[in-house]
Amino acid sequence: SFPERIPLRHGERTALVPVAEIRRLEAHRKKVRIYARDRIHEVRDSLKRFEAEDLDPRRFVRVNRSQIVHLAFVVEIQPWFHGERALVLDDGTHVFTSRRFRDRVRRALPGC
Repeated sequence: SFPERIPLRHGERTALVPVAEIRRLEAHRKKVRIYARDRIHEVRDSLKRFEAEDLDPRRFVRVNRSQIVHLAFVVEIQPWFHGERALVLDDGTHVFTSRRFRDRVRRALPGC
């Protein structure tokens, strides 16, 4: 089973972020930016660890080397160059798929 909330350390404090509120995660240098409903959290960690331990693969999909998307927030799929896709999230963010992760995205979003 996967956690309902993820603890994220910010110095001395720990924020408990509900997984259901996470729109996407993005690798940025040696940190991960977590875009939740109300704010952006930045923690020293890796996408690989989040993907393996904290995120349900039925709800989250890795779309490229540096981003994981929560499927519930995808509102539109747009064709892009060379068979790739742009996923539009409910807040207007465009996240682009890559060839390397194309099969994962197709399995997670049938018809993509």
